[in-house]
Amino acid sequence: MGTNICIETVDLSFSYNRRENILSSVNMQVPQGAIYGLLGCNGSGKSTLFKLILHLQKADAGDIYYFGEKGWFPEIMYKIGSIVGEDSYYPHLTVRNHLELLDVFFHKGKKKIEEVLEGADIAYAADKKAGKLSTGQRRRLSIAMALFRDPELLILDEPFNGLDSLGVIDLRKLLLALHSEGKTVIISNHIISELEKICTHIGIINHGRIVYQEHISPNTDLEGIYIKTIGNDIVESNQI
Repeated sequence: MGTNICIETVDLSFSYNRRENILSSVNMQVPQGAIYGLLGCNGSGKSTLFKLILHLQKADAGDIYYFGEKGWFPEIMYKIGSIVGEDSYYPHLTVRNHLELLDVFFHKGKKKIEEVLEGADIAYAADKKAGKLSTGQRRRLSIAMALFRDPELLILDEPFNGLDSLGVIDLRKLLLALHSEGKTVIISNHIISELEKICTHIGIINHGRIVYQEHISPNTDLEGIYIKTIGNDIVESNQI
């Protein structure tokens, strides 16, 4: 386990029924300060891998190292922000109320609430009830909540879903700004061109295994690498 590795999985495996493996001996290394893009067809295991890292599900075998330490420990929840699955919110609470509720646990204060509202571009709807938000606004709320604890690591599963073109651009700028601050980001996304614009490292998961993992430069042909790596599976699943 390298000292400059933020997250590492070692031979991580998971199945729902002990028969069909969702993940098989996954070995992933995410350097500190990286924007690590995880690519894969639907059903390849991306969301399941994120849930295992976030301790939302338990692996059948293998280990996870967090910031150089083996296994989950309570303090990790203060270091990781995440968006995995559907946006989670209380319909009767305002956007600001959601952050005030988080502040009960993380004690960041009113100034942090305002900073996060601005950073997630949702300040204009701060006093709007979550149940009245548009899909894109709910996604911005989720981003704000993920950022609130000032995490060292962000895990984002398809964060661009529901955002309009301006929202995509704003989120891209936000992730690059977090990267410049030394934060680590793990992100999955179906829009390969977006990952090309922001990622420093890439991992490709196919049939529950990491089949490609490398540092990439800004001019890397990520689509070409993806097609070359999993080839026929793209055609079969109609996914790029």
